[in-house]
Amino acid sequence: MSIKGTPSTITMTSDVWKDRSRECHRAAADLGAAALDGWEGSAASVYRRKRGNVTGQLDDASGQLSQGGDVLAAFAQTLTTARQQESAAQGALDAAERALWSTITGALGIRVMNNWDWTAIQHARREVSDARDQLDQVLDGAHEAATQAANALLAVVGLGPVPPWMIPVLEIFGGEVPDRPVGPEVLANESWDPTRVAQGDIGDCYLLAALMAQMGTAEGRATMQRNVRWDERGQGYWVTLYIDGAPKDYFVDRVYSHGANRGSPSVVSLYEAAVGQAIGFGDLTDGGYPDWALHAIDGKRAISLGCPASRQA
Repeated sequence: MSIKGTPSTITMTSDVWKDRSRECHRAAADLGAAALDGWEGSAASVYRRKRGNVTGQLDDASGQLSQGGDVLAAFAQTLTTARQQESAAQGALDAAERALWSTITGALGIRVMNNWDWTAIQHARREVSDARDQLDQVLDGAHEAATQAANALLAVVGLGPVPPWMIPVLEIFGGEVPDRPVGPEVLANESWDPTRVAQGDIGDCYLLAALMAQMGTAEGRATMQRNVRWDERGQGYWVTLYIDGAPKDYFVDRVYSHGANRGSPSVVSLYEAAVGQAIGFGDLTDGGYPDWALHAIDGKRAISLGCPASRQA
């Protein structure tokens, strides 16, 4: 489990809501200021009544959009803090698990002396347990904040709270969307260098590892070069994937700004955006299997050797 949502995307949504609020306010003001001097009679009365209704509706919409934008902006700040806390808590847990393993292996090294340091081992186990509890608290707090923000948004538009069984709407709002435009320069030589690949905030190292493996061989690189084509008219790329074994083309004109290489457009970020289209962002960032990713890239069956396939983030 990890914290869903991207603060920059939520902030962008907040800005859109606030812009629409200002537009509604201006429209209401312009409509209310229209001169009607000299117009009398039943038609004029009906118009004035209707204008008042529409002006009131525009003012109401402006207020709702403004309040909703404030809710989203506040949640984006909360989410930023939560993701920082998650990173720190995960780091503490990783360190505690390493310390426990080191303590256990040290004890194994002196087992013939019948001198295991059980006190140190139990202390290391407690450290792991405490770190795991701290991480769980951070994740639970972020989920609760998303639910509260979703309820606040629904209250703004006059609806009831989120049912317990419903996925918090803010976790959907926060899903990454490709937002950085690409150009024909993406296919430059350095874009094919596997040593230049860096994972971003998306949990798709299984995909990046498979892409780097393909780029590291002449055959794999040739396959990728055939399957990525620039479309001058559409100003984007067609990327061929083999999600279900059969080739299917996906059009990519934007990549994830917080994805591979931190949004610096590359062949890898094109594939990342295409796979996001194919399986949905939620499945893209939720970890996966390298053998699945290899098959999706070139359509050839891949197998895992040496140990069971593990799901990787």
